[in-house]
Amino acid sequence: MNESHLLRILLCLFFIPASARITILIESSQPALRARRQSPSPAAVILPEACKNVEKVDKKSLTFSRGFESVSVPWMRKDLSPMLMTNDALKRNWEKLIDLKVRGMNATVKEVIAHLRDNGCLFMPWGGAIRDMVLDRPPHDVDAEVSCSQQRVLSLCSDKFGKDNCEKSPRSDSTKLRIGNDHHQRSSGSGTTNQVEPMDVVQWKETFEVPPVEWEYTPNSLSYYAMPHNSRQALIDLTGEGFKDVCEKKIRIPAAKPDWPRWVGKGLNKRLRFWKLRINGYDARDNETKTFIIESLKKDFTKSDMQKFYCIYVMFGVFNESQSTCALTDAHAKEVVDSKRAFNAAFEKDLGASFWQKTMKPAIDSLALKSPSAKKTTTKD
Repeated sequence: MNESHLLRILLCLFFIPASARITILIESSQPALRARRQSPSPAAVILPEACKNVEKVDKKSLTFSRGFESVSVPWMRKDLSPMLMTNDALKRNWEKLIDLKVRGMNATVKEVIAHLRDNGCLFMPWGGAIRDMVLDRPPHDVDAEVSCSQQRVLSLCSDKFGKDNCEKSPRSDSTKLRIGNDHHQRSSGSGTTNQVEPMDVVQWKETFEVPPVEWEYTPNSLSYYAMPHNSRQALIDLTGEGFKDVCEKKIRIPAAKPDWPRWVGKGLNKRLRFWKLRINGYDARDNETKTFIIESLKKDFTKSDMQKFYCIYVMFGVFNESQSTCALTDAHAKEVVDSKRAFNAAFEKDLGASFWQKTMKPAIDSLALKSPSAKKTTTKD
């Protein structure tokens, strides 16, 4: 075959569509020309709008209003490498979040924030509500940190919204305060388009002045601050990893690896909360993280910790520690059934059928249930 003939063949092949060229090669009788069948490309990950075109915010440009000079600024901590960011989607989602009404009250999240701020108390949401805001999902509830004492917030809340909507934690060692009223009928679904569950607020120092070893997981370590009067605002990622992990649906322990044994804290709560993210499509950032959580949970497993978590977070009930009972609330039956199914499947898949059947499931099955009318004795503390 002369060079001009070969050149004409190559030019013809070049202008044949790719799919046709592959067919020709596969059907060729020459083994050396056979094409390897390629696996289909994975489906492209569709990022939420808030995860795109993010603009970094200079941390020095975001400041508290006059009168709050004595309040510690979380993103100015020297022991952290925080990231502050904004874009139009984050701003829109923030407005949607604060326009939601608080269950049991004729007031929105925005009105609660403004009332406290106007009376000398900063209010900054923290955790799951901001995580879901990034994904443009309706939040189930809004947990927040406040710069005033529990007694001061209780007084301000009661004066404005009524005593029925302001409740201290029954635990003597807790500074948690609940704003809202969970005795009112819940809307269907965990996360509605028009309201959030009663808001749990704690002292500023309990979150913003503690080391990362005290925090939960990076996706739940986000906050948000909007300066009043339509001024500058930003999402606050104190770990510098949380925003990325939310967008990629990954779970990371915020503490350094040598501190993981200390990070687990008392009981199983932190480790079990790993599965709150798992049932929403998250997975561990790496195998090392997942292995540590699973193996340490198996090693430290206790029936009482499991029952408390399952009652509160899976069945939306109220746990009585002294009696080991779960008082069911007015959660919709289908919501509870769906929640149990999702958690049970995730537990069995990650922990293995043997541990699930022999250890975890018996602990759950032995949990004594009470009717929805049972009086509340234990909160989410």
